Amino acid sequence: TGSASTAKKNEIKQRLICAATDAEDPRGEMKLLYVTPEKVSKSKTFFSQLTRLAEAGMLARVVIDEAHCVSQLGHDFRPDYKELSKIRTHFPHVPILALTATCPPAVLNDIIKILQLKPVTPGHSAFLLSSLELLYADV
Repeated sequence: TGSASTAKKNEIKQRLICAATDAEDPRGEMKLLYVTPEKVSKSKTFFSQLTRLAEAGMLARVVIDEAHCVSQLGHDFRPDYKELSKIRTHFPHVPILALTATCPPAVLNDIIKILQLKPVTPGHSAFLLSSLELLYADV
């Protein structure tokens, strides 16, 4: 919502409130919400809305794109990504899917540790999709 207008931000907030309180939303159910790690780490209001969604059973999963940014060992570290660890702390039963295209083993281990994901079991949780993509699912 960084470049969104105030009206659009208010609309999104209202839709989140509707979803969390099971109120009727004239635009229909929200299926996907894409936010930056900075929004998650810095907005108490947004995080409280996520908490309401989780309590209402409406937070199906969290997907973290560019997960290598969590690790200081990675080439593209961003401090706000490291703050995403609070997702696991506050929502321990919500599955996390971490995606990255650049993940050597040390960075993968760091991602698992920082995001408090289950350890990788060879052949089960980490999938090499191609020479450029790695997917990690904590389910």
